[in-house]
Amino acid sequence: MVELIGYSFVVDLFYTAVALLLLFFGLRLLDARSGRPWTDTIRIIRKDPHATALYYAARWIGACLLVGLLLSR
Repeated sequence: MVELIGYSFVVDLFYTAVALLLLFFGLRLLDARSGRPWTDTIRIIRKDPHATALYYAARWIGACLLVGLLLSR
């Protein structure tokens, strides 16, 4: 029984890692297709502390929601 729980946990972690990688590369693809360089965008975000806080909070909340959804199945 313990082996089954361990196996299930490892598979869930693998799904989570793959999902986070796909999310990362998918967002990078969308950034590239938008025609606006990411370095310019992040430079504008980092000039304003409020925008920086919102950006990083949204990233963490999105990643946590994705992991939670994957592990809750």
